[in-house]
Amino acid sequence: MVQWQFSTDNFRNLVQNPDSRIDTVRKGIESFEGKLHHYFFAFGEHDGVVLCEFPDHERCVGFLAMVAAKGGATNFKTTVLLTPEEGRRAFERAGQTQTTYRPAVS
Repeated sequence: MVQWQFSTDNFRNLVQNPDSRIDTVRKGIESFEGKLHHYFFAFGEHDGVVLCEFPDHERCVGFLAMVAAKGGATNFKTTVLLTPEEGRRAFERAGQTQTTYRPAVS
């Protein structure tokens, strides 16, 4: 999941030339071999949210760097989402993995 804030200039352009942005966002994500699942405008701390996936983190960061360099969006926040099954497998792995890790405080 990626959240961001639009720049003032981007808002100005959207008011003057209304656009859903979905085709532009989809093409941008696909140019980094990603897949757009959902795109939302948001009102609150962030102005937009996409649920998307990329084959690896480098492609995701590349996409975000490209968008940031264009100047239309700022203050990106990314959250890695897991399906319930992926979460279950992660917890299972945590329970099965032997480690000498200890927290700094106990």
